[in-house]
Amino acid sequence: MSVRNTTKGRKSAPARKGKPLQRNLEQSADDSVRSGSTGSRAAGLDAKRGKSTPMTDLRQSGEGLQWHRSAMLAAVDRLLEKSVAGHPGESFSMRVPGRPEMLFVQSDRGLKARGSRIELISLMPDAAELLDAPDEFKARAIHISIYLNRPDTGAVFLGRQKWARILGDLGEAMPAVFDEQVRQLGPRVRRYESWNSRDLQKAMQQGSNAFLLPEGALILGMTLDKAIFNAELLEKCARAFVLARLTGRPFKKIPWYVRLIANQRLRKDEKRSAESYAAGKIPEGFTAY
Repeated sequence: MSVRNTTKGRKSAPARKGKPLQRNLEQSADDSVRSGSTGSRAAGLDAKRGKSTPMTDLRQSGEGLQWHRSAMLAAVDRLLEKSVAGHPGESFSMRVPGRPEMLFVQSDRGLKARGSRIELISLMPDAAELLDAPDEFKARAIHISIYLNRPDTGAVFLGRQKWARILGDLGEAMPAVFDEQVRQLGPRVRRYESWNSRDLQKAMQQGSNAFLLPEGALILGMTLDKAIFNAELLEKCARAFVLARLTGRPFKKIPWYVRLIANQRLRKDEKRSAESYAAGKIPEGFTAY
């Protein structure tokens, strides 16, 4: 399996053409503030005075929380457009910057952009105790634990997409066969029988962003855009690897130095992301490669 042939997915990033999701929403929010149509009394006064409320202040306010809800629903809509979401038992969340909370949505019938009930949940340190709770609470406990243990993570998607599920059923890991896989998801993607397994926790601390669990494919992203990108990237890589594996023909791994450089860049991005969230800001400026 040629590396060059398998990296064609890079040309079609899962984000829409134009500005990233959060920047588009930020621009529309700025325009709303300038016109006084945000519904916020303070923003309306600023608009009358010819001033615009900075997005940093907007995101920290109650109106900022509504901005994040809108961004999250838009992200769910894009996951559905990519045919990555829409399966039973899915859950999706995002970290609220500057606050020890997350926005969380879960559906037994599959995520949907309209009519979804988004919960505001506190990131409590004892969330790990919920991992032994009934299934209806287990998903949210996994999301909470990720945000507590991975300060660089800004969004989490626990999905049941087709090819990632088939990859898990193969019972073997997907090694570093695609350069973009290593750059965004980590050196390998494999199945873990338990969330509490040491191997999974070790991979989590090493910066990996994709894990296969009995509950589904667990995908991490530094931002909403990154989570969407990683979800689609995992599905593309899983499909290519599974089909190649079923042919019985040998496949090549990418060179060690490519893996080293890609992993170093990933860890550098994650460090910068953690610093941004520690400062109460959403990280920006990430590139596909």
